[in-house]
Amino acid sequence: MLGLFLLPLLVLPDDGPAPSVEELIRICRERSARHREELAARVDSILAASDSGGDSEAVQALLGLGPEAGRFLLPHLDPPEGGGDRTRSSRLAAEALIRLAPAEARGEVLRILRGGSPHGRIHAARVLGAIGGEEAATGLLEALGSPDADLRRAAIEALGRMRHAAASGRLAVLLSSADASLVRPILLALRSIANPDAVPAVAIFLDSGLATPHLGEALDYLVAVKGKAALPSLLRLLRSNPNAGNAILLLRATGGIAAPGDRDAIAALREFVDEARSRTWDVRAEAAVALSALGEEGGAKGLLREYHAWISNNSRLPGPYAERGGFYLRLGRWGEALRDYQEAIRLAKNEGTDARWFVDAARALCRLNREREAVSFLKRSGLSPRELARYRDLPEFEELRRSEKYRDLWED
Repeated sequence: MLGLFLLPLLVLPDDGPAPSVEELIRICRERSARHREELAARVDSILAASDSGGDSEAVQALLGLGPEAGRFLLPHLDPPEGGGDRTRSSRLAAEALIRLAPAEARGEVLRILRGGSPHGRIHAARVLGAIGGEEAATGLLEALGSPDADLRRAAIEALGRMRHAAASGRLAVLLSSADASLVRPILLALRSIANPDAVPAVAIFLDSGLATPHLGEALDYLVAVKGKAALPSLLRLLRSNPNAGNAILLLRATGGIAAPGDRDAIAALREFVDEARSRTWDVRAEAAVALSALGEEGGAKGLLREYHAWISNNSRLPGPYAERGGFYLRLGRWGEALRDYQEAIRLAKNEGTDARWFVDAARALCRLNREREAVSFLKRSGLSPRELARYRDLPEFEELRRSEKYRDLWED
């Protein structure tokens, strides 16, 4: 049947008798074998390149060979001893396989995960995270019990990439006993999986006194799953006199998790709006925004009166307008935010403007469904596409991200 399908692709001489079907099949098989040999040789050649600075180019070259190259990359995922730079070739093969994600390779990659060299097993875990599937998840869950911390980390990250819901229970257990190097990947994986089953374990983690270095990741997970069961732990941390940076994280999470009208949360947030309790302006503003999210507008109104007075006394300075614009932006008052940023930019034109003001004005414009004007502000910011790419994932720019028309905003 192969020969019959490939008959139109064969170029045969005009003279001489027509070959039989069996001969055509033989020719097809020979040509197919030569093609495979050439493809394997090209894979070997790319991976054997000695330019240590050309990893990205090597991966792109491998991807350029097409999906069929995946079968010839598998032997390099865990090459035998004495096969040159095993670490580099394995890493490059893994990077290419992660992009290709060939489902037909799942069984072979699982074999490497379960019985390969230490480096091969780590790379196999990463590849399985891209391929996905129940068999891959089973193998990765097994790998969580490995004594090799690097393999456990790779398995954690792969399960997060797969968003395998059933993994959250194992990750929650691991969080309570993990060494410090694994806490962050566990929390990031839980955030990606977004299964609320791990909320009690994360609440215990917050109460443990070990959460400070990874507070942002823990709170991101709780906000993503609306983990109200962890709210008492958040409020205890909030009242433990955290530094300004951690206070802002906790205030923001409280506003994202607590239910509107929650008395305990509102009482804690009010303390931070009070100037006598917190003299840091950013902390007070974050508390007011969180209170607004819970239906309590008094804090925001009080702070706005202070902003208005500040601007009244400094009406020719751009900074106060930009600060109030940022507050309006966080409150979701897009039109007022835009007007303040426009005034800040106008006042600062002779002394240099902050590029972030243009970005934030563009965020407000996108919320107002004025994408073309938003693009104009982003271009006026003076930031290169590479610099603007830092803001690409902001929720306000979702429509711009999805539009082919504006791809040049983020890419060189």
